[in-house]
Amino acid sequence: MAEVVENAVNLFVERVQEGDVKVLGAVGASVAILLLVLVKIFCSGAPKANQGSKKKSGKARSEPPPPKKKAAPVKPEKSAPVKPVPTPEPEPEEQQQPVDVDSDDDENPKAAGPTKKNPLRSDEEREKEKARKAAKKARKEHADKAEKAAGKKKDKKPALSKADEDAGWVLEDGTGKKKAPVIAAPAAPAAPVETKITVMVESKKIGVVIGPKGTTLQLIQNKTATKIDIPQRAEGTTAPAKVTVTGEPEGCQDAKKCIEDMCSKGYSAMLMGDDFLETSVDVHPMYISHLIGSKGAVIRAIRDVAGATLTMPDRNTYNPQTTKRVKVGVAGPKASVSIAKDIIAAIQRVFHHDSTHPGVTHVEVEVPWEYLNIIIGRGGSEIRHIQANFKVEVYVPNEHSVNQKIVVVGPKLFVGSAEKYIKKLVQNAIEAPQAMQQTEPVDKFGDESAAVHEEWMDEYLYRRPDAGW
Repeated sequence: MAEVVENAVNLFVERVQEGDVKVLGAVGASVAILLLVLVKIFCSGAPKANQGSKKKSGKARSEPPPPKKKAAPVKPEKSAPVKPVPTPEPEPEEQQQPVDVDSDDDENPKAAGPTKKNPLRSDEEREKEKARKAAKKARKEHADKAEKAAGKKKDKKPALSKADEDAGWVLEDGTGKKKAPVIAAPAAPAAPVETKITVMVESKKIGVVIGPKGTTLQLIQNKTATKIDIPQRAEGTTAPAKVTVTGEPEGCQDAKKCIEDMCSKGYSAMLMGDDFLETSVDVHPMYISHLIGSKGAVIRAIRDVAGATLTMPDRNTYNPQTTKRVKVGVAGPKASVSIAKDIIAAIQRVFHHDSTHPGVTHVEVEVPWEYLNIIIGRGGSEIRHIQANFKVEVYVPNEHSVNQKIVVVGPKLFVGSAEKYIKKLVQNAIEAPQAMQQTEPVDKFGDESAAVHEEWMDEYLYRRPDAGW
């Protein structure tokens, strides 16, 4: 038995020196079991000797037992010396188990805890083992990355870049390769739909639509891409004319609006440039005739001088005696519209403007309201007398007037004389009101002899060459 133990111990020591620590636990456990068996066998001899002595003493129970003598201590036999075998320590609990830093089991590392070095391994062997583990770990990480990249590449679907999409490239079905799309030949443009409409134009407005030497008609055709036919008419015909417009539907509608605007306003915004402005001015109806002038002289002068067009309201839409104002349209380039507005304001205030009434001036005479009837006279006789003798226009204000003073308009020489005459009338009325009263009403329109004549008037009256006084 001793030889068996000795052989096991020697085998264990050789394995440990060779570096095979995996058999350490198994060999240590085997040696421990053998030692326990030997100890048990060695200790089982003494109890058997005691049992034999007890059997012999049982035959003579009646005899008193002799006094017991102390047995001499039995000395154990000396056995051959046994080499000491290191006994493996009992494994601690799992939570406190130390980690062997030199273990080869790097796939399933043990729980973290206190570490210990194997006394049987050199530092060089430990460094080699660490290098081997690091190389193995690096190879595993590299393999994992390669496998992950291969999976992503397999799952990735082919796609086109933004530039390729803008260029019209497409992906083939199945292969995922890009290819140029098949571009179909452009379809032939559809023939434009031509339509024809008729516009009724008043006989007196045909000239406005045609314009000087046909310039307005040609401009409408160019702007709307249409063809306009105005039928030939016999001289003196007053029936409306049927004007035919041919072209695309949208162009025909634009041409129709241009013609209607030219007939109603004298201009069309479609024919103007980007600087064109269309606005209006509020005017009392009493000033409409002054803005138009005799035979349209004033409104034409505003168009020629300012370059703007005035549009008057329909006469049937307002009452000259009403207090409600009407709108006068002003259209043209922005600068021309501004000039036209200034002319309109001047005519409302003093009834003339240098551009519309050249060579004419005015004076303003302030007369109390209670003496305005003196200037007018019975049935307007006095004011007609002043206008006829001094060759001026006299405007007496009313509740709708912009200027609340009497305005005298005419040549500079005659305007001054009329102003003196009006002031003398008012002064005489203030000093001798009874002398200005008439016994009989005078209402003879245009008859200068019907006006009251006094000696003081002679120095103010305009003496015509054919006059006898």
